[in-house]
Amino acid sequence: MIAYILETLLFQSLFILFYLVALRRMTFFSSNRVFLVGSLVVSLVLPLIELPVFRNSSLPALDMALVETNLIELEAIVLGPGSATSGFSWILAIWTGGAVMSLFWLLFRLSKLHGLSRGNRSESFEAMHIVRLPGSDQAFSFFHWIFLGELLDAAQEKRILEHELAHARQWHSLDVVLLEALRIPFWFNPILWIYHRLLDEVHEFAADATVVSGNPPEQYYRELLGQVFGVPSGILGHTFFKKSLIVKRIKMLQRKSTRKSNIITYLLVLPLLGAMLWVSACEQESEPAAISDVALTEGEKVADYKARMMEILNQNEDLTPEQRQAILDDLVAAIEKASGSSGDVEFPGENATASGNTKDNRAIVEVPFAVIDEVPVFPGCEDAADPKACFNKKMIEHVRKHFNYPEEAEAQGIQGRVAVIFTIGIDGGIEKIATRGPHPLLEEEVRRIIGRLPKMKPGIHEGGAVKVPFSLPIVFKLD
Repeated sequence: MIAYILETLLFQSLFILFYLVALRRMTFFSSNRVFLVGSLVVSLVLPLIELPVFRNSSLPALDMALVETNLIELEAIVLGPGSATSGFSWILAIWTGGAVMSLFWLLFRLSKLHGLSRGNRSESFEAMHIVRLPGSDQAFSFFHWIFLGELLDAAQEKRILEHELAHARQWHSLDVVLLEALRIPFWFNPILWIYHRLLDEVHEFAADATVVSGNPPEQYYRELLGQVFGVPSGILGHTFFKKSLIVKRIKMLQRKSTRKSNIITYLLVLPLLGAMLWVSACEQESEPAAISDVALTEGEKVADYKARMMEILNQNEDLTPEQRQAILDDLVAAIEKASGSSGDVEFPGENATASGNTKDNRAIVEVPFAVIDEVPVFPGCEDAADPKACFNKKMIEHVRKHFNYPEEAEAQGIQGRVAVIFTIGIDGGIEKIATRGPHPLLEEEVRRIIGRLPKMKPGIHEGGAVKVPFSLPIVFKLD
């Protein structure tokens, strides 16, 4: 979530900068409005997009499975520094408080508008509702409601009504509602205030241009400079006169229309959009692509295994020959690293026995979890009716209990899946922990979790204690 917020702020800042430099002074008011609203929506959606074409060209990661096991996928629990719950709870509480206050402020302003529309005399005019405000010189609008003070003279009212009708017909209030709705979850985002000011500006420019179209603007200038109408505090909508915008509106009215050929300026945003896509997609760590049946089967030699795996890899047309060979080398290396041996390794079949059937000989044999006579027993599973199911359940509980998202990884938005292989030795201890994942910080955390596994009752096969290898993928997920 932190990475998403940071990316959103970055993209919104870049869009605003582009608008201020390249578009703000142009008289394409409708296009500027579309750009502002569109860029706001794009900045919220873009960090969620994953495009495979932009991903790193690194080789697909694979499950480092030595044997067929019950693979357990766990979603990461995001924790604050020093505590499993307290840090995150405070952040959540602060965010919730801000969101609730923003929601109530929006509802308060809407209710205020509703009260004005219900409590005063109104009349219909060109599919609009004109609400008369007694004893007031105020003027503002919201969707098809136009509020006019009864103290306005006829000339003022005519010009203001034209202006507010332009707001209503161009649906400017939709933009206002969108921004107010976004302020509820993103109340802490200062860029939204800038968007609000710029959209207010564009709305007024567009309405002014509609009013003076084909008419001399001098009288309109005088009305803008000579009158400043108030608007009640807390009102949601468009007011005819805003002190902060009057000078800008007059300057824009005096500006010559931008040449139509300058419309191509908007195309300059495309390289910026492409760069944003690249940044967003590159920061997305895709989960490693698993290739099925990567386990070394019973009685299979490494040479046969390599031939079988190459046949599987050749079916993937997206991989180059060099990539296929590199993946195969990685798989074999992982097997040799976990088993502590190299060369023509062979897993025993169900009827295989260690040479001489001695304890020492059995100690070097690794037996798959799926075919072992007696699986290793996790503490607490001694009397379980299904030792394998109990083992898996306890493993999940252990990972969840000891899991803590690395603070640095969380801040950098690092996520993804870490495949870990480890062996339960003949004494019940954990041996040969090997990991592979998208970042060393995540791999280190997984090694820490597996290293804290309690001592277990070792697996038994053919009457003696044996080593039992495991493969377990753990998913780190920020969202």
